[in-house]
Amino acid sequence: MRRVLLAILFLSGLGSFLFLLGEITGQWGSEAVAIYSLLLGVVTAFLFAAWQLSKNDVFFTFVGRGGIRTVDRGESNVIRILANLTDHHVENMKITKDEPKRNLLEKYFGLYWIGIPPATVHEFQFVHERMNPNINENTPVSEWIMRDERPTPTKELLWEIPHSYLVPGVELADGFRVNVLFNTRSQVVDPVIALYVRRGQFIDYMAQYVRNGVIGVLSMYTITEFRNANKDENSDLAKRILATIDPPGDMQGLLEAVGLTVIGGFVSHWDASDKTEAEALAAEKKAELDGKGRVAAAKKDREAAMTLAQGQMAGLDAALEIIKKRTPGIDEATALREANALAIATKMSHPESPVTVLGAGIAIGVDRERKS
Repeated sequence: MRRVLLAILFLSGLGSFLFLLGEITGQWGSEAVAIYSLLLGVVTAFLFAAWQLSKNDVFFTFVGRGGIRTVDRGESNVIRILANLTDHHVENMKITKDEPKRNLLEKYFGLYWIGIPPATVHEFQFVHERMNPNINENTPVSEWIMRDERPTPTKELLWEIPHSYLVPGVELADGFRVNVLFNTRSQVVDPVIALYVRRGQFIDYMAQYVRNGVIGVLSMYTITEFRNANKDENSDLAKRILATIDPPGDMQGLLEAVGLTVIGGFVSHWDASDKTEAEALAAEKKAELDGKGRVAAAKKDREAAMTLAQGQMAGLDAALEIIKKRTPGIDEATALREANALAIATKMSHPESPVTVLGAGIAIGVDRERKS
């Protein structure tokens, strides 16, 4: 009943305004002041009626700065997009970057014409999510995001939408897992897709794109690299994630899926628990110690091998010297053969000899080309 009375008041005021306008154009005399006063009263009544009607979305509606509303004629049959923006306007049912096209009522009062009933402002269901403002090191991951239990009936859509997306269990390049909160700033480009195709659930659809972008980029970082990386909106890390979420010029990507495009983002929080940090540092230290241990072991092996070879050659040289003294003029090949036999015999009879014997009667470590 209230809507009907307001509609009658509006139409009556509009009729009076048109009547007086006709009188003024046909008669201009001593009654001008009275006519001006009456005209001012009629205009005031018209604005007041339009204001009251807008509160009930009859003929007019309010659109707040930075807001978007859509008009239906019938069930979800969109006929008009209303947007109160400073540097964008509606063109072909989409939001386009350009100077806004607003009349006086829209510019100064935020009053937008809906149309004659049954034109109505579209209402959609929206589930609100927000980042927990009290996150600390003891806050469970499940409580990083606060989500309403039930959707809220909503008529106005924000043109620029900030949102926090939780991406849990991201596996890094070295196998460590981290939980990440990635904050985005998105702008609505196609309200029809966001509100009619996705039924207002565009945030839930967009979440998968954000998760894929975060996982794809962070999978190339180690825990140390990620911990030390700059994570703000202008960082290389954030830019790489944004380019993965919404590739430039990708006409089949996020815009076509949810009607939004991403214009900014950053890592606002990630799981920096003591356990994660301790494991990471322990792994780094272990790898460092393992590397040093392998080098030390290899060095000892090389030193032992050199000592062994030197001992073998020392024993062989001593035997060769004895043979040459006992048999002056003996040829080199015969002397080397007899010295080798003597060295092996010495090892078998004196275990402390530096000569190593790996097989009875077999000369080990003898260089056949050795020169005296």
